[in-house]
Amino acid sequence: MREHAAWQPQAAAWRPGVAVVPGRPAPAVQRLLTERGSLTARLERLGPVRVHVLREAWQRPAPDEGVALELPVGRHAWLREVVLDCEGGPTIYARSIVPDRLLGPLARLPRLGERPLGRLLFSAADVQRGPLAVARLRGREPLVRWLRGHGLPSPAGGWARRSTLSVAGRRLLVTEVFFPEGVEGER
Repeated sequence: MREHAAWQPQAAAWRPGVAVVPGRPAPAVQRLLTERGSLTARLERLGPVRVHVLREAWQRPAPDEGVALELPVGRHAWLREVVLDCEGGPTIYARSIVPDRLLGPLARLPRLGERPLGRLLFSAADVQRGPLAVARLRGREPLVRWLRGHGLPSPAGGWARRSTLSVAGRRLLVTEVFFPEGVEGER
């Protein structure tokens, strides 16, 4: 009799761009996944964007997030989790990890409240986005568990992207999960 393996979380399979990910996202999702500018500004062209803050706190990032930011193991960072609501439905879950060394240039971050982080970041003259990484979520990633923990729908089979952004020569990590029902009308 074969024993079933216990459920084990698996980090998302991040790939360098949409072209190398198995399966293809819908065209509207693909346009959002490859947006190099402010995603908030792109969504605001469709209508008002509301930010619902799920959590803001100092905590240790997930291991793959720490590696992406080259943080020492166990180092705490500022975590911000939000849902960007455009056209009345949850559109995007965003998780931002900001190392303490970056809070100088982004001192207003802990007081952003329901204002979009993208507005603050892309108002800086020296903001630069690193390479975009894309993942098709399988349902076993910690990212999916975090969403479920906030009472959000499971994005298993859906798409996510992440990239580092540099401000004043220092990096933060932004991960975004796209809810398919919220981006079908994106142009």
